[in-house]
Amino acid sequence: MKFLLILIVIFYFIKQSYSEDCLGTFCTETRNCFDFVGCSNETCLYSPKSLDDGIRCTVDSCDDEIGILHAADNSLCPPDTLCDISFCDENQGCISESIVNCPLPNICQISLGCISSTGQCKFAPVDCDDGNDCTVDSCDPIIGCVNSLNCSNCFLPSEINKCFINPKPGADNLCEWDEINCDDGNPCSDDTCGPNGCTSTLEDLNCYTGNQCLNSVCTANGCIHTPINCDDGNPCSDDTCDPTIGCQNYLNNTKCNPNGNKCLNSTCTLNGCQSNSIICNDGIQCSDDGCNPSTGCQFNFNNLNCNDGNKCTIDQCGYNGCTHTNVTCPPQKVPLLGLIGLFCRNHICEPSTGNCVLNNNDTTISLLCAP
Repeated sequence: MKFLLILIVIFYFIKQSYSEDCLGTFCTETRNCFDFVGCSNETCLYSPKSLDDGIRCTVDSCDDEIGILHAADNSLCPPDTLCDISFCDENQGCISESIVNCPLPNICQISLGCISSTGQCKFAPVDCDDGNDCTVDSCDPIIGCVNSLNCSNCFLPSEINKCFINPKPGADNLCEWDEINCDDGNPCSDDTCGPNGCTSTLEDLNCYTGNQCLNSVCTANGCIHTPINCDDGNPCSDDTCDPTIGCQNYLNNTKCNPNGNKCLNSTCTLNGCQSNSIICNDGIQCSDDGCNPSTGCQFNFNNLNCNDGNKCTIDQCGYNGCTHTNVTCPPQKVPLLGLIGLFCRNHICEPSTGNCVLNNNDTTISLLCAP
């Protein structure tokens, strides 16, 4: 009974060490150098474990009894130099240790370390260049960089070099120059300085006064202002100039009738004067319509224009045109044949002569002639 119990315990532990079963074949899930990946029928399948530890100076291997091994190999590290030696650490990789202790550099030096080909310590000078061409740059072992201003070494860019003179020390350890005076004494010129030195350009805008009636020009002797010619070429326009808005040209009808001729209708246009005679017509046919240059239209009633050819009518011209009034002959005393004395008889007008003659058709007789 005790032996049976022992067999059961042994079988249990064997079972625990084999966690996979391939059709009755118990497979070890984890081995030192291989990992279980599955079954092929009754066969257990394994794949090799990755041995690389990421450290280049170790030799990576595996013993199925012991497990993965990483053996340090100094030959895989950089070779030793006159300045340092190299060895392999299983955990850190290649480690270099200096065998030459270089002294600390002074304030004017930069340590370049030990030179492997010579085993000597090397130092480079500190760069004291301040970028200023006007300074002499040096280094003092005690205080460090020294930048001494020397304006005689200063040169301005070529585009302005001819515009400044007399370099001298100024503020902030910088050189200063005196600017050349390019003023030519002409108030209307633009005086500038460039690569070729001073130049003066005549500028009409410098003569502008705001007066729109002046033409302002800059000359070598200064500004010259001449009146603007506002003549528009139209003989009947009034050409003037307003200092604020400039030339003004107004059409003037009076210039087209300088003598005041009231018989002309004169108008000034953009093309000059246009004159037309005034038509004087009062609408009365018997009036004489005319025009007097001094007074204008004149209308005179002319009775002759009403002559109807009848001498026994009085022809008159008036506002209503012609009127023809019959001539009235008053009674006159005439002798009668066979009677003694003068008697009043009616008279009529003779159309051919216009004279009053006895009306033989009227036998009326009276002693007194009624008016």
